Amino acid sequence: MSRSSELVESYWKLGWQPTTLAATNRDGVLVERYGDALEEGIVFAVQNNSGSKNYFDLKVSAAVLGIPSDGYEVTDLASGKPVPSVRSNGTLVIHGDLPGHQKALYAIRGTA
Repeated sequence: MSRSSELVESYWKLGWQPTTLAATNRDGVLVERYGDALEEGIVFAVQNNSGSKNYFDLKVSAAVLGIPSDGYEVTDLASGKPVPSVRSNGTLVIHGDLPGHQKALYAIRGTA
């Protein structure tokens, strides 16, 4: 199985969620959510539909999704590297940038 296929399978098995409970602050940068349990992981697929690089803030309704103030980690699903995030007033914010027509996958998991 190719690495791309493995990535897709890893988040599709969590189940696509019709309500994202997240948004970006840029037109053309779209978000989908997979999974709804912090223990199994919640993945946000962020797609830059524009033809040029975009900087964005992904704002996640952490309180609604049960993401605690601490005891969680955000990773880039493709690289496995940690992604900095800030949680304040019930919202988790991930700052990102994507080249045109590219996708990023952010996994949020509990650490407690």
